[in-house]
Amino acid sequence: MPYSKILRRLREQKTNYKKRGSMLMGKREFITVNISNQNTLVQIVKPEIAGDKIIASAHSRNLLEKGWKG
Repeated sequence: MPYSKILRRLREQKTNYKKRGSMLMGKREFITVNISNQNTLVQIVKPEIAGDKIIASAHSRNLLEKGWKG
């Protein structure tokens, strides 16, 4: 039986390609939220054939610089 290479992000369980495929077929923008221990990053992403294009992005550090005390 030949060796089959598994995609790295699938192996690390970071990307659910079934959900991602359904989002890309919808051809609408979607929101991604990345949360770490200290920061939060929110992006509005538009899927394209060549690769995803980020339309807008917000980072929790930017809110602190603006004077947010939450």
